[in-house]
Amino acid sequence: MRMHRIAKAAPSTLFSALAFAATFGSGACGSSDSSSDNGGDARGDGGVVKQPGAIVSVSPAENDDNVSIHAPITIEYNVPVQVTPSSMTLSGPNAAVIATTVQQSDDGKTVTVTPVAEIPAPTKLTLTINEIRTREGAVAEKKSWSWTLPAWLRVGKPVSSKAQAYLAANGMAIDSKDRISVFTGGDVAVNTIDPTGGDWTRRGGPLNSGQTTSLETLAVNKDGDPFVAFVGKVETQVQGLSGTSWVDLGGITHGAPAGALGFQNGPSIAVEPTTGKVLLAHTGVTDNGLKMYVKSFANNIWTTEGDPLNVNSDSAFFPNIAVSKTGKRYAMYQSSSSPSNAYVLTWTGSAWTSVGSPGAVGSFRSALVVDANDKPVVFGCFPDLQFRRGDGAQWSTIGSPIGACPNQAATAYIARNNEGRLFAAWSNNQQGDVHVAEVTTSGWTALSAPVPFGGGLVGGIVIDSRGVPVISWGAANGIQVARLNK
Repeated sequence: MRMHRIAKAAPSTLFSALAFAATFGSGACGSSDSSSDNGGDARGDGGVVKQPGAIVSVSPAENDDNVSIHAPITIEYNVPVQVTPSSMTLSGPNAAVIATTVQQSDDGKTVTVTPVAEIPAPTKLTLTINEIRTREGAVAEKKSWSWTLPAWLRVGKPVSSKAQAYLAANGMAIDSKDRISVFTGGDVAVNTIDPTGGDWTRRGGPLNSGQTTSLETLAVNKDGDPFVAFVGKVETQVQGLSGTSWVDLGGITHGAPAGALGFQNGPSIAVEPTTGKVLLAHTGVTDNGLKMYVKSFANNIWTTEGDPLNVNSDSAFFPNIAVSKTGKRYAMYQSSSSPSNAYVLTWTGSAWTSVGSPGAVGSFRSALVVDANDKPVVFGCFPDLQFRRGDGAQWSTIGSPIGACPNQAATAYIARNNEGRLFAAWSNNQQGDVHVAEVTTSGWTALSAPVPFGGGLVGGIVIDSRGVPVISWGAANGIQVARLNK
């Protein structure tokens, strides 16, 4: 539908200086039908006869609290109308007027209002129609309504409302088409949602039906095919989706049942972008305590890469695997000694080589990612919650510590987008909220005020193709997913 530019409304007294680089975040932007019915000869919805100049619908809908900053603002009339620069006013908090442009569709019935400068969230907006006339000169219907641009846009409905469902640790992934997948434990299911919106779609049937699972984790390849790892009754298992059914990717030797492992030993899974290989890090019982194994899956065969890993007979806890955009692999585990130290290693193609230790991390699970320069970055407690980057065997702190551990942080995650930007998310049990920050070479910056979640833990963070972070967390009404409103 072609639009014709009509006018530029009054300049903003509050927002005109605000201009942000658009990253095209998406969110709900519904419409609502007008309830006006003044009689006449023009028909509205449901066959109700309306006065010419009646409003058919508006968007965003009145009182919508989940609107993207990029959502179009439209008013549809039942007949063509005339629009002037003073026809309507867009205002923000404290009735501050926001500069806009106004366009009309070819048929003259739809009016689109566009802010001149991008409006930052969170905020509440109000559009007031001052006076619009039909092309015959009759006064058209007036209306004033409001909606909210939240800091974080809800993505779909809660993923699962089942009482036994919970969000798996590292149970969130995103593919090259920005489709988001979430792995829920309890009901043991993977659900995916399209970036254009809609409802969550369950991928295949229940995983590992009839068996007890725990410590689940998820990864997807560039095409969105999901792979899940979890601890079953017998051993660590990995499954992939074949059509509509989940199938085991062969047996995982050296595994151990959930009863032999604690929460410290949930597996870690990744997909190598250059080869499509599934990579798995997990702990296994040996004659010398628990050790970390790293394996790759290709041509229906699991291959153990290098020797099992531990230090000085200490058991290896919290296995972690990460791979860069170019395919460079890093593995990390934490020792069972007190204090517990984190150890990071890199794969040479034939063996794992130590790149030193970022430090003592206590009993808190650290997160591992590879930055744009193929350097490892660890997010954990040293002893305060902070970011550390490795360069050879040397490790340095990125910015200032975030806060004390483990009371402040219950879970922590870090992710990298295709351009190498790093984002982190962590939850605060004491305050009941989720924190999100961007991590640079020199420090970190909070992206918004903490997100209240009302219980549960943050379950992961992913970055879409526009560089916008998406987070998930458990809440009383189910598992929530939200995208930063930018």
